[in-house]
Formats: sequence, structure tokens, C-alpha cells
Amino acid sequence: MNNTGARDWSSLTEEVLRRAGWRPGRSVSTDTWETILGERGSFVAHDAARRFLSEFGGLVTYGWPADSITTSSAIRFDPLRAQWQDERFTEASRAGGALLYPVGTADEGASFLGITEDGALHLLRDRAELLAPTTDQALARLIEAQSTQSALWVPGGPAPEHPFWRRLHTVETGPDAGPRWSEETDRVLRAGGWFPGRAVPTDTWESILLQTGGFEMHDAARRFLAEFGAVGVPYREPWDSMPWMQFSLDPLLAFWDAEIIDDLAEQAGVDLYPIGMRDRGNQHLAMAEDGSVYAGMDSVWLLAPTPDEALQKLTSRIQPTATYSSTAGRRGGRAWGATSRTDVGSTMPVVRMRRAIHTSRRTPMDLTGHSTDYVVDASFPESMRRFVRLGRQRWPGLFLYGHPLPPGAPAEWRLPEPEDDGLSGIVTFSSGREMEDFWEEQGYALDAEGQGPYAVFYRHHAQPLHATTVSGVHASSPEDAAAVEGTGLLLSQYYVVSIVTPEDPGTDPFSRSVVHDFLASFGGPTAVPV
Repeated sequence: MNNTGARDWSSLTEEVLRRAGWRPGRSVSTDTWETILGERGSFVAHDAARRFLSEFGGLVTYGWPADSITTSSAIRFDPLRAQWQDERFTEASRAGGALLYPVGTADEGASFLGITEDGALHLLRDRAELLAPTTDQALARLIEAQSTQSALWVPGGPAPEHPFWRRLHTVETGPDAGPRWSEETDRVLRAGGWFPGRAVPTDTWESILLQTGGFEMHDAARRFLAEFGAVGVPYREPWDSMPWMQFSLDPLLAFWDAEIIDDLAEQAGVDLYPIGMRDRGNQHLAMAEDGSVYAGMDSVWLLAPTPDEALQKLTSRIQPTATYSSTAGRRGGRAWGATSRTDVGSTMPVVRMRRAIHTSRRTPMDLTGHSTDYVVDASFPESMRRFVRLGRQRWPGLFLYGHPLPPGAPAEWRLPEPEDDGLSGIVTFSSGREMEDFWEEQGYALDAEGQGPYAVFYRHHAQPLHATTVSGVHASSPEDAAAVEGTGLLLSQYYVVSIVTPEDPGTDPFSRSVVHDFLASFGGPTAVPV
């Protein structure tokens, strides 16, 4: 029944669409979507698709009234969700006898929405289903059907792997690797849809964000999005299989977040234009007129002063390698759990805290390696230089970060400056290429010679740290240990550090020797607490 008098849908449907940003006469450019889908499949837009996306494209509709159930069943009128899915649409079009063009997703992204040349909207689940003869009726049915969690369709089997991960192993790097960024950044960007000379129209993003948030795109953002818009690294389960933090250079992710972007801009002291998000929607990415890129949500920080440097950081590893399996140990995994211990190491006597001081920990997983955790004072960067030199003494062909350490480099090596992006820094150690390959397959484990790779995870905290009581003190003499036992601890700044070794240092000689070297680097006691 038509309760609005103008459209063939109910007042409920109109209320939901209006809350999503629709208005009578709404019209946005579709050029950006058409160009990108043409890059990433054999999609050819027809007039019915253009009309539909011009009116509804970019909207995210929610059931009404909005609550914890209905808001989880979002329908997204975003055709780019179907990128690299042209085979699925071709098969559905052939089965239905009509050309389907993608216009969005339903069922929390589990199914696609496609429209035929005569304007009929279809739902693509395990097969294509006609929603209704007319677009208005189809929208009314779709919104009603998607308004409860129990009505959502769930695929019978596991979701197929995102095309990014398949492309990652087939793309080849080009001449931009080196002059602009690292070879790995080049490979990740190409897998995510970038290529040299790419220039997509930005009209769609520009018109939608101007209408909904009053954002005015500046030239730096326009140039950046023309080259890198809709490029990103998708999330995949489990979390520890992610070599890089998820990110998406889609400015429409800030659709309803104008106030947040304005607040970040005020904190940064510059005008900012949204260019995407990372960390599964936990951080906005925004660009200033000079091309500098900022990140944040409640607070803001400078990610990088130039676009290319920002891309380098976005594609920097949060895990040392990109090769994982469901059963093999994951390289870079932190073995949180019952076997990890927390100590304080510095130039002062080493003490053991009664409680963990880490500010955040990931969910325990079945990871390889053993983590010995410390809180360290400001001497940590200099002590790491000594630790690297001891590593070179252990292995003359020492590899750091997966690459050989050149002769004379230990004396010049410096710990990279901490980045204000909430991520831990990592320094990885191995004896050479053979151990690097072993690491890829086995994770943190001992090889046939009883040795294995190890790593130092670290994070700097500029704020003070206070502990009421410390215990388990190891010092150069019993008297010094007794003087510190039971006292409090106060540091003006500190580092949280984890030494990840193949096995428990309390039982494995090699792992014990690594922790021994780390403690010796501070000039303090070297006993491993048990």
C-alpha cells in the first residue's frame, strides 16, 4: 500500500530511507563507481543502474525503530562491495536471463543487490531472487525483510577468500618500488587495486559528502583519491593472519561523521578532508591541504607528512611476515597466556611486578613462541643497540627485519623512533636466510641445531607509571635485592617490551641465552626469574 502518495512504498520505508540520507530529488554522480567497477571486473553500467545509484547510492539503511537488533542488519547501497565479483554476477545474470549490475549488499554483506535493465531489483544469495516488479516495491520488501537479525540470510559454507589475498600472491611490483615506497608497499597497493597512472573521477565521493556532511574536497585530497581511492587491505579472520592493519581509502566511510572529522581538524589545527578509515572503523584517515595525513577518532595524530609516506605506514607490517597457515605457528604472534611473565628490566635492579602492566592484550590464541614481558625505563633504545651487537656476536650473519645486517651496521644501528599510532614496534632476529624460511613454515620454534628466531616487541609510553609494590627482585647482591623488595616503583616514562623466544627460557637453554643477553644489555643482573 502506498501511504506517501508519491512513491510506491510505505511510510515506514520512507522514514528509514530519509534517516539514511535520502531526499526527494536526490541526485549524485555515479562516475566514480562506474570507473572503479570497470577496473575490477567486466561490469558495464546500464541506465537503470545509473538512475538507482544516482538516487540511493552511498546510503546505508537501518531498520526502524533503531536498536541493537535492527541496526545490525544494514543494507548498503554501495556497488563497490562487488568489486572483483564479476563472475558471480555473470553467472546470476545468465541464470536469470537478464543483465544484473551491482548496487549494494544486504544480509550484513553476505548477499549482493543487483538491478536489471528494466529496473527490477534482485537479491543475490546462493541464487538470484527477484524482490518485486518495481524498484519502490523492492525497497519496501527489502527494508522490511532486513529489519530483524533472525531474518538475515547466512551462507551455508565459509565465505570465499577476498580477492585481495589471492591477488597479493600474483601481482608483480613495478618501478615505483624504490623511488616512491618499498617493494612490499608497491605489492600491497597493487593487490588492493592501484596501478601506475590510475586516475578515477572523484565526483561521486565529492557530491555525496558535500550533500551529507558539508565537506568541500580540496586539491590534495582530489589528487590522492583519484589515484588511490577505493584501495585498501581487507580484514580477514583470524586476527593474527593479518600482516597489515586493515584499511580502506573510501571517503564515504565518513558519511555521518562530519562532527568527528571537524573535531579532529580542530585538534590538528588544519582543515581535514576524509579519505578513509583503518583498524576496522576505529580510526578515521583524513588529509590536510598540504597533503599531510592524520589519523584518529577521539584524538588525532599526524600519520605522515606526505601521501606516499602515509601509504608506506598504512602498509607497514603489524606482523613480520605475510605467510600464515591455520595450523603452523604464526610468526610475530605474541604468546599471551599462562606461560608469559611480566618483569621490569632497566639499569636499576630487575624486579617482578605483582600484576601485568600491559595496557592492552589481544585475545589468547594458539600461537607459537614464549613471551617474556618487561617494563623498561628510558634507557631501552640505547640498551637495544647493545642487544643487537650481542645478536651479531651470536650470529655473524645476523638478519634484522628479515634482511642481512651489513658489516659495521651494529655500531650505527638505532632503534626506530616510536610512532604515535598505537602500534607496537618490532625488531626481529634470525641467523640468516635459511632460518627466515624456517620461520615462515614453523613460526617461533627451535631448528635441528636447537636455535630459532626471536623478536622484541616494544611500545613507548610518555606518561608516568606507578606500581605500589614490586617483588621477585634480582640484583647484583642480596642486600640490593632486599632493599628494593616490597618498595614502590615510579617512572616518568617507560617502554612495555616483550621478548618472544622459541621456548620458555626457564626450560630451554637457547631461549634462556636470548633473555640473558637482553638483560645483560642493560648492564644489570642476568638471572632469568622462574
